[in-house]
Amino acid sequence: MTKLTEKKVPIVLVSRCFNGIVESNYDYAGGGKHLKNMGVLFSNGLNGQKARLKLMVALEVTSDLEKLQEIFDR
Repeated sequence: MTKLTEKKVPIVLVSRCFNGIVESNYDYAGGGKHLKNMGVLFSNGLNGQKARLKLMVALEVTSDLEKLQEIFDR
């Protein structure tokens, strides 16, 4: 994953919990804070299928990771 984040390839993290969201609470290797610092986008409540569709639409507008995260925060 490090190679992808270094190349600014958008990676979206989703939760598989029924009503779960992903958060950057844990600061260990592979934890939410570590992944957020690497540039992984957090989906904030979307399941994998919806996050994929939202990413595909968002990439038509921008490839900037910060702007993509703003789109996912809406």
